[in-house]
Amino acid sequence: MQDEYEQQADPTTLPVTPTVALSRIGAPQAAWEPLLAALRPGAAATADSIRTAAGLPGELATDLAADIEGFARVAVWERATIRREDGVVLDGGFWRHRDDRPRPLVVIPSAWGAPWQAFAILAFKLSLQGYHVLAYQPRGFFRSGGFIGVCGEEDWRDASAAIDWATRRTGAEPTKVGFFGDSYGAGISCMAAAHDPRVDAVVALSGWSDLAACMYGNSTRRIRAFQALLAATKTQDGQTIGHLDAATQALLDDFFVHRNMDGVTAWAAVRSPVTHVDAINARRVPILIGGHWHETLCPVNQTLDMFHRLTGPKRLLLSIGDHSGAELPGLAGLPNRVVDEGYRWLAHHLLGEENGVDTLPQVANEVMFTYTTVPLPVPITVPNLPPISRLIVRPADVEERKAWADVTGSTERLHLKPASRPDFLHPKDGELSQGVAATWERPFTAGADAGFTAAENPVTTGTAEVYGAPVTYRTRWFDRQNAAVWKTPVLPAAKSVRGTPRLHLTFTPSASSATLVAYLFDVNPVLGTARIITHEPKTFLDVTPNEPITTDIDLQAAAYDIPAGHRLMLVVSSRDQLYADASIDRTEIAVRSTAADPTYLDLPLS
Repeated sequence: MQDEYEQQADPTTLPVTPTVALSRIGAPQAAWEPLLAALRPGAAATADSIRTAAGLPGELATDLAADIEGFARVAVWERATIRREDGVVLDGGFWRHRDDRPRPLVVIPSAWGAPWQAFAILAFKLSLQGYHVLAYQPRGFFRSGGFIGVCGEEDWRDASAAIDWATRRTGAEPTKVGFFGDSYGAGISCMAAAHDPRVDAVVALSGWSDLAACMYGNSTRRIRAFQALLAATKTQDGQTIGHLDAATQALLDDFFVHRNMDGVTAWAAVRSPVTHVDAINARRVPILIGGHWHETLCPVNQTLDMFHRLTGPKRLLLSIGDHSGAELPGLAGLPNRVVDEGYRWLAHHLLGEENGVDTLPQVANEVMFTYTTVPLPVPITVPNLPPISRLIVRPADVEERKAWADVTGSTERLHLKPASRPDFLHPKDGELSQGVAATWERPFTAGADAGFTAAENPVTTGTAEVYGAPVTYRTRWFDRQNAAVWKTPVLPAAKSVRGTPRLHLTFTPSASSATLVAYLFDVNPVLGTARIITHEPKTFLDVTPNEPITTDIDLQAAAYDIPAGHRLMLVVSSRDQLYADASIDRTEIAVRSTAADPTYLDLPLS
């Protein structure tokens, strides 16, 4: 049998043609391929060779060449082959220091649909900081055997086996063990903390906390997001890079056709870190969590739920954009607020550095679109992103708060009501202001598209926000026949939205099921343009037609400054292409309000 430490096929020649939906998670192949080639025994890494291979600017290429030279003096890189008891072999890479001095270990499980090599730069930089580092491919993906466990029990055991493998390879128990995971790797990292007492700290970026909520929050199936995840098991030319077993495929089939949802949610609950949070809390494992305001795969509210329940050392970084976008430059080796915080977190909890992370506030919120941009003479084309036409010259504001409870300073209640001065172009639009109105009703057609969506594409639409390119909406073209609109008067002063907006409303569906989708927009009335602040769907099944239903909808949390002179717009529709729609086509939904039970929006403010 081949020795498990023997070099396998050269990973720098691995053909990787990633999928459209999630291909940008981790560093691009053009960055990690020359790095791994330079780390091979006997390779000579010069600034010129790095610059030519990776296309890096001269200064960055010189720095990387110096880092590679320094690494080669103290450590080696080698292929990792982790053999499991069930016969599955996991593929990976190991950055091992040459000396026998005991040191900490950092384990990096790869992201869904991304090769472990996409995290080679992260691993390399961690190794330079004094750790042994093992990056590995979770089962079922690329050259790792078995079937995708979607963070099931086999994946938890694989994470423990990764620690075992690294321990045997170095010949000594690590002084401490940390996990650094992004996306799928973040979920596995949290599960490892729950089930392996050797795990001492975790950095979990863009992961999920409650998989059931990600799939079926508010009884609404997140169809487009999970189509994107399934698409990421194949390359653009149809080559399979992720293998699902029959049982998992059957559950996902049930999800897509809305069948056996109790079974689907039970399956998802087992795979949710929040289900295992008591085990994490029992050892007070320090966890740094990163997420995004406009997450389409792992919505921010379910992340907050997990964060609230953690009782050990914790920190939350919420950023502009969507899944893995904020940390992407850091995973590619560039200076980056999110990944750099991950480095500091592990340095304190694994190396014992007194770097101040234990005294930081628990929460750091990047405020949406407060960056300053300038137009580019020629738009930059980035694979799988809309063309980037602006350059960020000043980063967005980041607000630190001692705890999440301190994010919201006050709540303003705005009532939905008929407009006191009807809009000339849109006379059906209502008003959003203080004070209860008399009884009113606003019907709209259910099951029909209203001409807009919260995100044109999962992941990529929101990620463009990271690079200064949020979507611009033209609210005058919102179809008022298929949606209901309320808006504030022009604001005399700015409003700083901070926290979770809540909509309380009563509505009457004319059918036995209905989906409502609530949106908040920041509208520039002079230009007639808008940006989305937040949204959330909610589905009602097996209801009595023509009977009123009273409900609350918690929109996803937000940090957004609405400038003076703008308006806040609330829109309620019944269909968004991101979600499965339970509204029956061409039926009616009527939003209503009475003095006894008014319909209102509670707006959290700083």
